[in-house]
Amino acid sequence: MELPQKKVRRELSEKINEICGVFLRISKSLGLSFACDKGDRRYIEIGGNNRFLTMKLWHRTLAGLEDFIKIQINFAEKILFDPNRVTASSICPQDKRLSIYGTHYQNYTRKIQVRAYHPYEILCEKIRSILTRKGVKYQDFIDVYMIAKNYQIEPQNLRKQIIEKTKPMLKLYQKYRRNIATNAKLLPDIRPKTIAMLAEEALLTNIDTDKFEAYVANLKKFLLDLIHELTATE
Repeated sequence: MELPQKKVRRELSEKINEICGVFLRISKSLGLSFACDKGDRRYIEIGGNNRFLTMKLWHRTLAGLEDFIKIQINFAEKILFDPNRVTASSICPQDKRLSIYGTHYQNYTRKIQVRAYHPYEILCEKIRSILTRKGVKYQDFIDVYMIAKNYQIEPQNLRKQIIEKTKPMLKLYQKYRRNIATNAKLLPDIRPKTIAMLAEEALLTNIDTDKFEAYVANLKKFLLDLIHELTATE
């Protein structure tokens, strides 16, 4: 039985207060600027009847510019695959000359253990994005291809899970229902060759264009089939 929406919003509001309090304490300990003020969009943005939370923790860069760390929490997402525990490496170059920045350099270059989405989960969400996003973002097709290639998995083998992750969002949000109806009309006109050219630019590497074009063509058929199934019961 589903909880009444007012009760869900109230419980999520209390949870958001609790989470913001945690990040306020973290921000103070790290010298970051943050406020637990739901009315101040500089720090907090809430959407989807309290189901989505975005927090911005502001700081000054080494160059003296103002920037922020964005933290987003989705309370509505159903996780279907157990997350992986992985080691996150910094994009900061390992260069002894940068050690003049002291603790900043040490903090930016140290490796940390984090829990990360399973590749299957990422692929399911990428497919959902293509289906429900407003307009077509070619990068999503490139991402799906690279995930499928690198992890030897195909969206067709995750059909059940993709539908399971997409249906609740269509039920909750009218904009996604509008978008999926629009995308059903846009998808047939998407040209794999155009996406292939963009992929080569974006990845700055050689890809097998013929294989990629064939992959996107088959993916389009699968996406249209998914849309038919997802909207048949709407």
